[in-house]
Amino acid sequence: MGTETSEVERERLIVEARQLLADAGGDALDEQATTRFSEIEHQLDRLRDEQDQRPGFVDPTARPLPGDGERRDPLADYGVMEGVPSLTPTRSDMAGLFRAASQRQPLKVGTPALSFATVGTADAGSSEQWAVRENQPVSIRRLAEFAALGSETVDVGSRVTFPVFGDGSATTADEGSAKGEYDNITSGDASPKIIAAWTDVTMQLRSMGGFEGRLRRKLSALIARREDELLITTALGTDGIQTHTAGSGESKTTSVLAGATMVVDSAVGADPDVIVMNPEDVVDVFDGSVGMSGESPENALRLTLHGLRVYPSSAVGAGTALVGSWRAASQLVVGLSPTFMVDPYSQMKNNIVTILGEEAVNLAVDEPDGFAEITFDTA
Repeated sequence: MGTETSEVERERLIVEARQLLADAGGDALDEQATTRFSEIEHQLDRLRDEQDQRPGFVDPTARPLPGDGERRDPLADYGVMEGVPSLTPTRSDMAGLFRAASQRQPLKVGTPALSFATVGTADAGSSEQWAVRENQPVSIRRLAEFAALGSETVDVGSRVTFPVFGDGSATTADEGSAKGEYDNITSGDASPKIIAAWTDVTMQLRSMGGFEGRLRRKLSALIARREDELLITTALGTDGIQTHTAGSGESKTTSVLAGATMVVDSAVGADPDVIVMNPEDVVDVFDGSVGMSGESPENALRLTLHGLRVYPSSAVGAGTALVGSWRAASQLVVGLSPTFMVDPYSQMKNNIVTILGEEAVNLAVDEPDGFAEITFDTA
């Protein structure tokens, strides 16, 4: 029985077993249901045995034991990446930090990775993402979450290498003719950059209503802005990204469409999903021309242009934009997940406690063709 067939059969059996239990309504199964339930258990055991004996079977939940070599998530080899670590500690985390501060005890709080689910729609590049967070305050604008990037964790302070896939083609060969080779793979590298923000507080400040929540959000927002700049400048500075320079009189919406189609027509094999645009150009594109050239502003400043979600940021200069298939062509390299720390010692004589938020990240662009830098006609 093939792998796909086995999985379908396994799911069908599980659904049937659950239905038997549901029909019993919490009571004991009758004789007929008990017999069928036992048969299902035997069939599931058989499927599991067949799976275990299949050559080359990889258990995606397995983890290497200490001393067994590199500790790598096996799912990463199949293109399944971790979510982006959250920048915002939970309410209970921040309360713990302030308790530690009042007790003059050091404390470090790390934030978990977010879980993303993507749902395709009729609009190219559209996606929906969910992040489960405890007592989440007003959300932080952040490109890594907006583009739902995958991430890979590395050692802090290390320089990591990754494959960079260049352009290529698959040939159509006649029977007996030589098949084409794809060999345009080079090596790229990235080193996580530390982004940090800290503040000194006294215990008197804690009596201010909502201070803890406002502080955690402010530190997170400052880090998020610097992170956006890092990701955007790294993508723009990557060798091999595509470029489009507008011709005389070419509208900005047309230029965006031209850059987007360059990405679509590339060997990355994915639609572009996000365009980063300077706020001045966002105003020019969307003001007074609703629905005329593919643009469709929505509530809460959710902007789409030719199916692309627009991310306003001054990290790209006025008169330029960056369109990309961010999820397919890049990933976040995490050396240090967002972490908040309390230092109650350094300024103890002044009755001051330092609260620090920091992370170490960078962007790895492994398919430069998945990005296009656009220069608008500003004449």
